[in-house]
Amino acid sequence: MTIYCKRCATDDDYAKASLFMLQNKRELHPSLSTVDIITLLYYYMTAGNLIMVMDADEHMLAVGAYYMGTPEQEFVDKQRVVLVDNVIVARSYRSTRVFIRGFRYLMSQIIEDNREVQEFRFVALSENTYLQKLYPKFASFIGSREGTIGTEDIYSVEIHKLRTFLDRFARI
Repeated sequence: MTIYCKRCATDDDYAKASLFMLQNKRELHPSLSTVDIITLLYYYMTAGNLIMVMDADEHMLAVGAYYMGTPEQEFVDKQRVVLVDNVIVARSYRSTRVFIRGFRYLMSQIIEDNREVQEFRFVALSENTYLQKLYPKFASFIGSREGTIGTEDIYSVEIHKLRTFLDRFARI
C-alpha cells in the first residue's frame, strides 16, 4: 500500500486533519466532546503541529499532533524536546506497517527541521492499555500529570534510541 505523510500547512490540510480527528474522537477517549477536540485542534494549530497520513486516494489513515517543547515549560525546552501529544490511527491500520511508516516519517520530519532535538516524549492516558503496552517497548516512564480527562503518563526516549528501534522495522 502506498501512503503519504505530510505536515499540515494549508487550510485544506487542517480541514482534513480536523475532520479525521472529529470522526475518530472516541479513539482518544470515549468522553471527549466535539468542543474538546476543537480545543485540542486550536492548540495544535497555534502552538504545535499536525501530521497527516493518507493513502494514494487521499483517504486519511492517521493524524499525529506534537509540540516542540513542553507546555509545562512554556516551550522554552523546544530546542531539545518533542512532545508527541496525540496520535489517532484508523483502527484497521493499527499494528501494521502504516503505523511504523507514519511513526518513522514523524520522527524524520522533526529531526530534519530541528537537528538539535535530543528527546521524544509521548503522552498516554493511564487507562489506555494499548498505549501503556506500546510506549514501554521503546521509551521509559518519566512521570504523570493530571490532564483534562484523567491522569496522563509521560514516556521519554533519546532520539538515537528511537531511531534505532524504528529502523529495525524498515528492514522487515
